[in-house]
Amino acid sequence: MGADFIEVDVRTTIDGKLVLSHDDTVDRCTNGTGKVSAMTFDQIEALDAGVKMGAEFARTRIPTFDEVLDLARGKIGIYVDGFGALAGRRASDRRAGHGRCGAGHSRD
Repeated sequence: MGADFIEVDVRTTIDGKLVLSHDDTVDRCTNGTGKVSAMTFDQIEALDAGVKMGAEFARTRIPTFDEVLDLARGKIGIYVDGFGALAGRRASDRRAGHGRCGAGHSRD
């Protein structure tokens, strides 16, 4: 079984960096607390996004939108779910060179 597209949820940090997070806070999936939109990229990058899943996932970082674009380019399409105008605008600027991208918006 294969897939043609993956879906990613994009959030914007307070300093304008695009990161992947379904939730608007980092509370559920990391060792931190707070809203993604109120944190700097350096604060997000310092979080452990795997520790709650098990020791083998410890030290997993929250991926950036650019990292996912680079990994997917030429392999699979991306459906971008932007949770805000700022994230949506910057995400659309970046995904333009990817090729197979869709965009949407949903509410938590």
